[in-house]
Amino acid sequence: MQRGRCSTCGRRLGASYPVVELATGLLLLALFLLEGWSTSFVFHAIYILVLLLVLVLDWKHRDIYISIIAAGCLVALAGSFLLPEVGIAGALIAAAVAGGFFLVAFLLARLIFPKIEEPLGSGDVLLALMMGLMLGFPNIVGALLVGPLIAGATAVLLLVSRRSRLGDFMPYGVALCVASILFLIYPAPLADALNLGALAVVFSNIVGK
Repeated sequence: MQRGRCSTCGRRLGASYPVVELATGLLLLALFLLEGWSTSFVFHAIYILVLLLVLVLDWKHRDIYISIIAAGCLVALAGSFLLPEVGIAGALIAAAVAGGFFLVAFLLARLIFPKIEEPLGSGDVLLALMMGLMLGFPNIVGALLVGPLIAGATAVLLLVSRRSRLGDFMPYGVALCVASILFLIYPAPLADALNLGALAVVFSNIVGK
């Protein structure tokens, strides 16, 4: 209806707009086919929309908005009470693990690279905390392992294709969002490959006691 142009300024829209819209539709369709109409589908759909918003904004503007993270955290906290596979204890522990890990990494990066303005963004710390609330334990461990692999593979592809150079900014939050979406939609193959079931057993024993 807009004929490929912005509804306010009339400027022609880039290819990223329909790509993001198509990806959103396909992801929600896949989620619906796997979960059907359920409480889990509703919350997971909201999580995916929030993560996609963070992904696009970090990729295009290199920024993670605290207001979006705060809204995502509130919804994820509510979801932890209604989704038994996560649970409030699992959500809080996962948030502490992810947020604590990235907080330590953020502080170390500041010490190791004092001349770089922001070697690791503070927004990534908040994003990791939100991921923990959404994914719970032990899925957050898998996302924290897969995320860097995605980021590394993307960086290599950009360097090989000469679309990026060494020292260029890499939006790390994008890779974290992709990993989180993978674990939200279909976590089983990745969880099995990473043997997260063993962590789940340990966690259950600790919580049970």
